[in-house]
Amino acid sequence: MMFSLNLLPLLDSAFPTGAFSHSFGMETAIQENKVRHPAELADWLTAYIKGNVVPMEGAGVYWAYQWVSQCMEEVPDSHRQRQTIHHSSSAASEKARHISLTWSQSVHHPGATFSEMHQPSLTVAKSVHQSSSMSERHPNSILAGAHGTGTMLPETVHRRSLTVSELIAVLLQDLDQRLTVSRLARESREGGIKMGRRYLRLLTELYPEAGLAKYERWIREEKCYGNSAVVHGWICAYLKQGVASAVLSYLYVSTNNLIQNAIRAMSLGHTMGQKLLHQMLPLLEKEAEDLIQKPPSFEQLASGAPVQEIQAMRHERLYSRIFMS
Repeated sequence: MMFSLNLLPLLDSAFPTGAFSHSFGMETAIQENKVRHPAELADWLTAYIKGNVVPMEGAGVYWAYQWVSQCMEEVPDSHRQRQTIHHSSSAASEKARHISLTWSQSVHHPGATFSEMHQPSLTVAKSVHQSSSMSERHPNSILAGAHGTGTMLPETVHRRSLTVSELIAVLLQDLDQRLTVSRLARESREGGIKMGRRYLRLLTELYPEAGLAKYERWIREEKCYGNSAVVHGWICAYLKQGVASAVLSYLYVSTNNLIQNAIRAMSLGHTMGQKLLHQMLPLLEKEAEDLIQKPPSFEQLASGAPVQEIQAMRHERLYSRIFMS
């Protein structure tokens, strides 16, 4: 696996996304003496990576990469056949089968089609109130945010025809919402939004031709929040890095950022920090490989790091803090 030189600067912990200001609960663990030395830090990072970063953000990078890649492969709109999705009809299922999202083969089981993967999205969840205004789904309200992600396609989508690119735009917006509201701690949720928007703004300036201005427009229109995983998958697709490189590079930068922050928060030292990062590399490679081999279905994204989530919640009540989360 070889990373492009264009991607390497994005993996630097000094890349100005604001990650240096967020520990996502690690500072709580350090202050409460749950993490006192490198071995305990390694255990904490392992649990956080396997329980949160990989199944949520890593999977988010995977899906964003696949969808953006598919969209970039499409012919111009003037030559694109419009794909129609009708609400709750068998005809819709049949038409959706022919949407050329070939990446769906790795989901659920070999040979799974788009309609088989996303059949729940063809009907609006009865228990979910759909709203077109993100102001009614503020990220500080988990319940309200969950309402915005109860169904993959908003009700308004079922009333009109969609090109493949338009459908992918809806999926990317929903992915952003799912990843955002999955952070239970307020500080982590708000920090994730700030980092995502800063990452997006930087890459829009560095790669104006990558199409990320669309993502910025969705945020202004309150269709989504801004998420680093979606941005990273998008830019890696544009740079043609390969999905494995996209996922692994995101796991690497997430881990490296936390280790660099740990150096500032505890008696670790730069040399020990590099040793710890080196120690974590086999885990990152294995988790990335496992995710690529068997990616979670879009509607099964889930976080499994309750201890870290609780520590992130407790962070705002610490007596003294050097991080924002």
